[in-house]
Amino acid sequence: AAGEVIESLLVSSIALPEIYLDVLSPVMVQVGELWGRGAINVAQEKLATQITLGQMAKLRLLQVGPRPSAHRILVSCVEGEEHYIGARMAADLFMMEGWAVDFLGPNVPGASLIQMIKSRRPQLVALSATMQRHVKNAKGLIRQMTVLSPPPKVLLGGQALRDGEGWAPKSLICRVAGNVVEGLKIARDLLNSE
Repeated sequence: AAGEVIESLLVSSIALPEIYLDVLSPVMVQVGELWGRGAINVAQEKLATQITLGQMAKLRLLQVGPRPSAHRILVSCVEGEEHYIGARMAADLFMMEGWAVDFLGPNVPGASLIQMIKSRRPQLVALSATMQRHVKNAKGLIRQMTVLSPPPKVLLGGQALRDGEGWAPKSLICRVAGNVVEGLKIARDLLNSE
């Protein structure tokens, strides 16, 4: 049924960002709310997640991106965070715009993430956290990024990081995106201001 819905959207020429933002994201929020209320169990939540990831993989294969740009982004969930669909969506949309994307996925240990930033030297690091208990890990990463030379710009996303813009010291440019499409716009603005 999910495949049929996605196919009908594609036939109607609905663009990938709209499918992600207006269809898949609300469904996953609803799944999370159902799980939170105990209306579905963990296995049902995991099945819905895998169905969504499967549809996203199909959509990725159908997309033709522009010429590659010189911009590199590293997209990752903070340590402990297992909810990564939003981060995967962001990585997909950046890839479609031609960015070089390093997608690290869920639950990336902070020390490893900092090492990856040092070696890959992205202009932008996108961090995601859905659960409130992982905010401290995001704050710790932001503190560690301030001493990198040069420090990357930081884009925060996910329900737990919605009010994180004030965490970063003035030496680090850090912005919060309310959704993946807004994140693309913020990223463009950040890199165009260089």
